[in-house]
Amino acid sequence: MLEIRKVIDIIPPRRLGFSSDKIAEKVSDNPGKLEDSQRRNIEDSGTKKSHFSWPKFSLILFFLALISLSVFAYFNFSSAEVRIWPDVQNVSLQQRIIADTTVKSSDPEHWLKDLVIPAEFFQDEKSESQQFSATGKVAKSSFSQGQIRIFNSYSTAPQVLVANTRFISAEGKLFRSLEKVTIPGGRYEKEKFVMGFVDISVKAAEEGPEFNIGPSTFSIPGFGGTPKYTTFYGKSFSPMSGGFKGEVSRVTQKDLDEAKNMLVQKLMQESKNSLRNKITSDFVLLDGALKQEILETSSSSVAGAEAETFNYKVRVQSKILVFKKTYLETLAEKLIYLQNVQPRFQTDDALSLGKKIWPGSLKINYSLTDLTFSSEDDQNSGKIILDFDCSAKIFTDIDKDKLKGELKNKSLNEIQILTEDIPSIRKAETKFWPFWVVRASNKVEKIKINLIVDQ
Repeated sequence: MLEIRKVIDIIPPRRLGFSSDKIAEKVSDNPGKLEDSQRRNIEDSGTKKSHFSWPKFSLILFFLALISLSVFAYFNFSSAEVRIWPDVQNVSLQQRIIADTTVKSSDPEHWLKDLVIPAEFFQDEKSESQQFSATGKVAKSSFSQGQIRIFNSYSTAPQVLVANTRFISAEGKLFRSLEKVTIPGGRYEKEKFVMGFVDISVKAAEEGPEFNIGPSTFSIPGFGGTPKYTTFYGKSFSPMSGGFKGEVSRVTQKDLDEAKNMLVQKLMQESKNSLRNKITSDFVLLDGALKQEILETSSSSVAGAEAETFNYKVRVQSKILVFKKTYLETLAEKLIYLQNVQPRFQTDDALSLGKKIWPGSLKINYSLTDLTFSSEDDQNSGKIILDFDCSAKIFTDIDKDKLKGELKNKSLNEIQILTEDIPSIRKAETKFWPFWVVRASNKVEKIKINLIVDQ
C-alpha cells in the first residue's frame, strides 16, 4: 500500500509564506491525494504580494504639505502694499536774510520775525620767522687797522707824534696813526734805563687785504737820518685786519619784499586751513566771509645792509563769519509755510494731516551781498547779508493708520474705488502677496502704505 506524503513534507513552510499548522489544517480537511491545482492555490496564497506604493504615498504627502503651507502663508505672511502719489505743489520764494553774531536766540520764530539767524565768529593767528639769503652785490674796499706799541728809548723826555704819523712795517707796509699822541719818556730804575711807551691805533695807507699782516715791527720814517730813527719804534702783538677789496652781499628791498610776501602767503594759507579744521561740516563757509590781515612784520636787516643772510618775521590773523546750514534751512521752511502752505493749501479731507514739505525737496541757493567785521565796541562781532532763493515740493500728508483701517479686508477693486474718492490722493497702486491673495488682510500691520512724490 502506498504511503500518502503530506504537502508540508514537499514544500518547506518558510517558502510558502504561512505556518505548517495552516497546511496541516488544509490537508486534514482533505486527507486524500491533493490535486495539482489545489496545491498551486495553496502555494499562491502564501506567496501573494501587497499592492502598497511608496511613490503614490509621497506625492499625496507633498500636495497635502503644499496646501498646508499655502494656508499658513495666507494667514501669517500675506500682505498688501499700497503706493500712493499724494497731491503735490511746487513752491519757491526769494528773500534777503542776515546772519548776525549778536543774535543769541535759538527760537526759529524769533528768526522769522526779523529774517535773521545766528552767526558765529572764528579767528586764528599764525607767526613765523625764517632766514633768507641776500641777493644784492656791491663793490667794497676797506683799510686794514690795528694797534701798535710805540717805544721811547731815546731819552727821559716825552715825544709828541702828530696824527697821520707814518709807520712802516718790517714787510714794507705803510700805516698811519689816527690821532695825535705823546710817547712818555724813559726812566731809570736802579741805574737801569726803562723805556717809555704808548699804545696807538693805526690804519693802512691803502685799501686791500694785503695790509692784513701779522705781528710786526714798525719804524718811523719821519725820524730818518736822526738818532731818533733807531730809538723810537713800534711793535704789534696781534694781526692787522679789515683790509678788503671786492664784492660783498647786500640786503636789497626786493629781498625784503619777497621774504615778506612768501611768509605772508604761507601763513595766511595755513591760518585759513586751521580755521577750516576748527569749523565742523554743518557750518557754511563763504569765501567772501574770510578776512585776513598782517599784524606784524620785522627784519634783522634793513635794505642796503651788508649781510649774506637775514631773518624775517611775520604774524597774521584770520577771521571768518559762519552760520549753520540747518538754521538757514529752518528759516526757509518757516517762510515757505508762512507764505505758501498756510494761506494757500487748506483741506477738509478726513484722512489728511495737512500740507508738508516733502523731505529732501528743499533746495536753497544763496549769495553774499555784504559783510561787516567787528565794531568799535565788540571786536568779535560780525554780520553777513545774504540773498537767497529756495524751492520745495508741498504735499498732502495722509494719516496712514486711519487709511489702513479703511483698507482692511478690501479687494483690489474696492481699494481702487476708495482711494480714488480721497481728494488728497492723486494716484494709487495696490499689490497683494502671495500672488493668490485677493483681499487685504484684516490686520493693519499686514498693510503697508508708501507715499511717493515724483522727483
